Amino acid sequence: MRKTVMIALSLMLSLSFGMAQEHGIGLGLAFHGADAGLTGKYWLGNKTAATATLTGHGLFGYYLIHGTDRFQYLDKIKTPYFYGVGIGFSQTEVLDEKETNLYIAGAIGQDYLFNKYPIDMYWKITPSINVTQDFDFDLFSFSWGIRYFF
Repeated sequence: MRKTVMIALSLMLSLSFGMAQEHGIGLGLAFHGADAGLTGKYWLGNKTAATATLTGHGLFGYYLIHGTDRFQYLDKIKTPYFYGVGIGFSQTEVLDEKETNLYIAGAIGQDYLFNKYPIDMYWKITPSINVTQDFDFDLFSFSWGIRYFF
């Protein structure tokens, strides 16, 4: 898995043709615990974006609002924080029965936007409520990923 990530990152860096974007569409890899999948981000405006992540267990989407860049590193990386709300669907198998779950979630995290490359990296914490299983609450769910912007 690590080799795949390094190859994907090298490919994205070698294909760069502009600066990091705070607009447009980005596609990449997401990691949520031991689960990996695909992620996409579409900028709706200067500070708002919609994201989606598809893993082997489900599909999650978020509406995000981005704050200001408080920690800019040597004019090479922008690091705005973000927060938002989302919804998710997953399917699990318990005792040979498939269960479909619906989640309502929040999100808080940080983006790393590279000025020389159309790439962003991010981390986020997504507390969620499973509304189909007696309102099961997951306070700390961590994920991270990398996206290439077209």
